Amino acid sequence: MRLSELEVKAWRHFTVPSMGSTATIIIGDGPEPLVQWVTDELGRLEQCWSRFRPDSELSELNESDGRWFPMSADLALAVDRAMSLHWMTSGLFDPTMHDRIAELGYDRTFREIDADSTRSIPRGHPSRGPVGVEIDGNYIRLPAGAKLDLGGVGKGLAADLVADGLLERGATSACVSMGGDVRAAGVTPNARGWDIPVDDPIVAGRSFGTVPLRDAAIVTSTTRIRRWQRGGPTVHHLIDPRSGYSSDTGIEAAVVRAEQAWLAEGLAKAAVIAGEELGLRLLGAADVDGWLVRSDSSVVTTTDAPAFVPRSAS
Repeated sequence: MRLSELEVKAWRHFTVPSMGSTATIIIGDGPEPLVQWVTDELGRLEQCWSRFRPDSELSELNESDGRWFPMSADLALAVDRAMSLHWMTSGLFDPTMHDRIAELGYDRTFREIDADSTRSIPRGHPSRGPVGVEIDGNYIRLPAGAKLDLGGVGKGLAADLVADGLLERGATSACVSMGGDVRAAGVTPNARGWDIPVDDPIVAGRSFGTVPLRDAAIVTSTTRIRRWQRGGPTVHHLIDPRSGYSSDTGIEAAVVRAEQAWLAEGLAKAAVIAGEELGLRLLGAADVDGWLVRSDSSVVTTTDAPAFVPRSAS
């Protein structure tokens, strides 16, 4: 029998700066040391796969210059998830875009980006993807000069690992938001589940409503947040590996609900890059719920995705 809200004795709500954004954590029950465990765990995972920290394990891998590199279990897991998404999305999710996104100016945390309208955008070209990447157990070898960017998959995977870890350590409920990548596990605060708000990325201050979440994840990927100037035009962080430029498909955001946050994160990014028709097919083939937001704020959904619940009714 499922636990009810009445059986949650205490809720804890706190935030932690992590991975270039803010992690928001809600814990139902569990011992007091879990708050410190979350802080330590997020720091450990950031040290593992942040591309902005020169001393991170991922940065060491990216400087391995064609040599076999021994990965920790956490890095091996993140690389495996990224590679799985690459093949699942027919290359639209590409973990080898590290150098291209840096060329466009995203070579430091987003808060530190130098928006320079005088620098031109380097010429784009189709990505080769992870061609030549070799993996043997926990060992990996990148082609000389190749670098990985685990990006949003790292944030989504961190949400998954922290939510599951909290339940394993005695919490009855966990809701973890990593800069908008949300994963819920365990007891829910009401019969619907967690009421997760979804904001319109086009119209500031407007909410589409909420989506119920129970033992699952929901992620929004949008072209409207991480944007900056480069050579006059505005660019954003969702790079189309088919062209090497920021995506421009008429889809400004994708909201995806899936069992795991790493999966929802990768599929949401790929759906924005794919555009409406291909994006819906991609999400349908993955058997997840998806909402694609067009440039005029209208929304198109996968077949079984529920309607947003108005905030006043949630």
